Amino acid sequence: MEAENRTADKIADIKKRVQHMKERLFRLSENWYVGMLVILTIHAVLSYVQVDIMWEEMGQGIPVIQFLITYIVLQPNHLLFALAVIRYLCAEEYNIKRIVAAFVIYLISAHAVKINQYDEILMMLLLMIGAWGISFRKLIRVYFVTVLIIFVCVVAASQLGWIEELVYKSRGGRRAFGFTYPTRFASHVFFLMLWYWYLRDRKLRYQEAFLALGAGIFVQLCSKARLNAVMLIMLAAVMLWQTFSFRRAEQRGTEYQMNSWLSSLLVLSPIGASLVINVMTVLYSADSALWKSLDSLMSSRLVLTQKAMDIYGICLWGQEITLSGNGGLGKTASKYFYIDSAWMQFSVQYGLVMLVILLVLFWIVGIRARKYGNWIILWILALVSLHSMIEPQILQLQYCPLILTVFAGLKENEMRKTDYEEN
Repeated sequence: MEAENRTADKIADIKKRVQHMKERLFRLSENWYVGMLVILTIHAVLSYVQVDIMWEEMGQGIPVIQFLITYIVLQPNHLLFALAVIRYLCAEEYNIKRIVAAFVIYLISAHAVKINQYDEILMMLLLMIGAWGISFRKLIRVYFVTVLIIFVCVVAASQLGWIEELVYKSRGGRRAFGFTYPTRFASHVFFLMLWYWYLRDRKLRYQEAFLALGAGIFVQLCSKARLNAVMLIMLAAVMLWQTFSFRRAEQRGTEYQMNSWLSSLLVLSPIGASLVINVMTVLYSADSALWKSLDSLMSSRLVLTQKAMDIYGICLWGQEITLSGNGGLGKTASKYFYIDSAWMQFSVQYGLVMLVILLVLFWIVGIRARKYGNWIILWILALVSLHSMIEPQILQLQYCPLILTVFAGLKENEMRKTDYEEN
């Protein structure tokens, strides 16, 4: 009996040590994840700055540094996969449905990438999968500070003459403020305002909404970025209205609840936006004055995407397409051919399978935001979906890590289920 008790005690002690080790590894993996997010964000933002950074040549002659740069910065997917596996194995509670969903998403996207060669989409989905159990607000706080610091430094350096500021001759002169294209600068302004609003949440004051209005006017005057200017002005209006709604609910002593019809509309905004731009592209006719005017207003998005569909068609798993844009030229390219719309990129370049998966994932973002009463995330989803009808940033890390909310924690009581620090 005494021997059995000693054996039981040893087993219990081993289990306790294993559990303690899992807890420490889980916490360590969160820090590892945040560090990877920062590094990859820095690399993504700097990729569109008017500075030549030879990442491949860094640390030449020093194998350790070259290895780290290669597998952390340039080819991070193996490391991100390992990180996700560690987080799922060390989680306190196993959510079988979530694990199966993550595994299926990885397998399908990895297969698609082998065919279409767009590694960035796999990187974003691995970041999404690895975000399980981490507060989305914490991630955005780190992300926002990282992007803001780089953004301010780039703009300041361009004005001080330390880096080249491209000025495009079209539309009377369009300034890029140190970035490779004016719309890239303007998109940073738009997305930084979105994430600023999310972090301020219900503490936002009415005056702060006018920051978005002023930013919209600025990007239109200096960069002639019409879409981002319109989106920033629209954002200012939404910020004012939502802040008013929060204040009115507080005065009544009630918790604000968005109208069900409006929340349903916002949840379905990715699917609606994708459907609209796909239909518009298919129906576009160069013989129609109305369609030509609309296409001109959208900076030839329709005619170029229709041309891509005619040449390449739409495949199940996508295809690699050589694009030619203006970024970094300072003038209009002689043979401009670029698919700007994110939704059309998903259709033509990533393939129908990935389009469906991404639409489902963004739909889940909306469902989770509504479930937890995170109304600002719901508005951000709708605004970004509308923005993505013309611009491609919804799945680009340097602008929009919104897809991380599929697995990241949106509410504190949810975090207690998976984060050891909350227990």
